[in-house]
Amino acid sequence: MIDVQYRIWLIRELALSLSPALGVVFLGLRYLDRNPQTGIPRLGTGTRVLVYLLSVPASAFVRRTISRLCYAYRSWRLGVPQAPVLRGKRIGNLDILQRFTGEKREEYPGYVVNQLLDEAGVDTARMSLLWTSDKIITRDHDVVKFMLSTGFTEFGKGSNLRLRTASFFGKGIFASDGSRWKF
Repeated sequence: MIDVQYRIWLIRELALSLSPALGVVFLGLRYLDRNPQTGIPRLGTGTRVLVYLLSVPASAFVRRTISRLCYAYRSWRLGVPQAPVLRGKRIGNLDILQRFTGEKREEYPGYVVNQLLDEAGVDTARMSLLWTSDKIITRDHDVVKFMLSTGFTEFGKGSNLRLRTASFFGKGIFASDGSRWKF
C-alpha cells in the first residue's frame, strides 16, 4: 500500500514540477504559430525539442530564485540574518551530491554535513542540490534543541515527508507531527 502511494506521489510531483514549464512553452509556441505577424519564423522540430528541454531547468531556476527571494523577505521581516548558502564547484552542486552518495560507507551519518559546514566555517547553512529549493542544515546545538524540545510545533514534517518515510519509520515519532509526535 505504501509503495503504491509513494509511486502516486512521485508521479504527481513530477507532473507538478514539469507541467508549468512545458505548458508555458507549449502555449508560447502555439501563439507564435498562430500569429505570423510577430515576425518570428516557425521553429523546426529540433529547435522545439530543445526549447522544451531547456524549459525544465529554466523553470527550476525561476522556482528556486522565487524561493530565495521569499526566504530573504521573511528573514528581513523577522530581523534575522540569512543563513549562508553552500555553493559547490560544479553546476547544480553535483560535487556536493556526489559527496553524499560517495563510496565511503564507514563514516557516521552526518559526516558529509559536518565537512561542508567546517569548510564554510559556519554551524548553520542553506544548501540546494540539483536546483531544488534550499534546505537548511545545522549542527548548532541550540537550534537542534529548540527544534526537538520547545519549538517542535514550528517545524512540521508535512504530508509529503510522512508519505515518503512511512514504509521505513511507520507512524512513530520520526514521521509524525503535532500531538502524535508529543506522545
